[in-house]
Amino acid sequence: AMPKGSFKMYFTTNHDENSWNGTVFERFGEGHLAYAALSFTIDGMPLVYSGQEAGLDKALAFFEKDEIDWGDYAYQDFYSTLIFLKRTNQAMWNGTYGGAFERLSTTADESVYAFTRLSDPFGIVTVVNLSDEAVSFSFESDIPEGLYRCAFHEELLLSEWADGEIEMEPFEYHVFHSK
Repeated sequence: AMPKGSFKMYFTTNHDENSWNGTVFERFGEGHLAYAALSFTIDGMPLVYSGQEAGLDKALAFFEKDEIDWGDYAYQDFYSTLIFLKRTNQAMWNGTYGGAFERLSTTADESVYAFTRLSDPFGIVTVVNLSDEAVSFSFESDIPEGLYRCAFHEELLLSEWADGEIEMEPFEYHVFHSK
């Protein structure tokens, strides 16, 4: 239904969700960062709502001036990392400018959502446990070759991590990037 060349927009919260359905913490609980990582790396435009980087944990009044406490930026590093990757890794660019999306099959697809976006020589591999339980799995799809480092744990390499059975904690997420 979207015109060719349109950018899908993804978010975990916005003014409607926050005001009427609760904070991102109330709706996603411990999974709020996993879902945010997914919204940044999937093929579309991520949206960040006022206060997400500060850990906004209250519903804002919809029709009243309701200020955000900007004293702490608990998630600034998390969002800065994703924004930096979005800007510098062509695989994460929007629409036809970014890498093609391909779902990776795992032995735990009911809990694990994994995919690649490749735009030579750039690439990302996102792996997210969307479950509130630990999961063990292996990849059934081939993962890209090359040097892919985890954006949040630079010492973690995709080639080493994805060799054999993988254990992920509840709502654990990894965004591996090349280049």
